[in-house]
Amino acid sequence: MKPSEEEIQQAAETLSKLDPGMLPYPIFLETTRLTVTSILEIVPLRNKEGRTEVLLKPRSADDPHWANMLHTPGTVLRADDTGYNSALQRIIEDELQDVSIVGEPVSVTDVFHRVNRGMENARVFYLEIGEGEPEFGKFYDAFDLPDNVVETQIDFIRLAAEQFES
Repeated sequence: MKPSEEEIQQAAETLSKLDPGMLPYPIFLETTRLTVTSILEIVPLRNKEGRTEVLLKPRSADDPHWANMLHTPGTVLRADDTGYNSALQRIIEDELQDVSIVGEPVSVTDVFHRVNRGMENARVFYLEIGEGEPEFGKFYDAFDLPDNVVETQIDFIRLAAEQFES
């Protein structure tokens, strides 16, 4: 059933009270269902003993779309971001703070695709990771990924790994 004009007006008035930036989770889920979400993904890669490995982290057990699945670090671009660099820095600070980083993120590709929560336009980067093991997450062979990787990330992980190797 479609909402009435009054319900639409109420929803718009409620949304007008929010500050730009991170949305309350229930509103985020509904906007991702209704719009195309701009995403940044970082594929953390390293060369270990001649093999390209990717660092994957598990999603939380209560994630409504990818519970306990492995994924690359990423973020939604927010209205208060000042550009890709601020969003990339947020990923590094929030999800890669326990690993050493070599160099700067390298742009790989743009992907426009449907994921479980809606349509996404993702800009994918790779980032070289130095020695050591992460406190959270695990390295996997980038060309022999486990079965529980978020399916829509498999192609861009492999593409990033191929570019990293060349």
